[in-house]
Amino acid sequence: MAKRIDTLVIGGGSIGVCSAYFLASKGRQVTVVDQGQIGAACSYGNAGVIARSHIIPLPAPGVLLNGIKWLFNPESPLYIKPRCNLSLFSWLTRFSVACRRDPMRRAMSLLNELLQGSMALYEELASIGGPEFHFNHKGSLDAHVRESGIRHLGRISELGRGGERSRIRDRAAATGTGPKSRTFRLKPAS
Repeated sequence: MAKRIDTLVIGGGSIGVCSAYFLASKGRQVTVVDQGQIGAACSYGNAGVIARSHIIPLPAPGVLLNGIKWLFNPESPLYIKPRCNLSLFSWLTRFSVACRRDPMRRAMSLLNELLQGSMALYEELASIGGPEFHFNHKGSLDAHVRESGIRHLGRISELGRGGERSRIRDRAAATGTGPKSRTFRLKPAS
């Protein structure tokens, strides 16, 4: 007799497998299909970072200036192959409108909510255990060589980093050869 499938998940990466797990835990009969080995494509090679502290969306004030340079660099976060296309022009116009402070703050609030909920789900998955699931709470380090990068990091910290603790250190403090750095807790964006 054929097995009954009421939910089909296409893609066996981290999102597909997690979706299948939570659907099955709610009583659904789930089948995951992938063109290759489950967990072996993009999910295998990514850094695996759950960056709940980075809630600033790509469309943000100042991005348009960099965006013009990025548009022509295939390695950039905003590369779009140049072409004459009405729908592309429409999307770029909407993206430009979203690069203002108010839309960015609304998006930050939504991203913060999404990321906090995702963290709770990852913690649930981690509690199940298993040799192939590695989950650690570690911080991150943003290193900048130029003063402009440090100023940018300060602006990001002022906007809020999901309620995470942030430290701004100079080279001496970061390497333990100088005075202690400042530590502060930031409120999530509202």
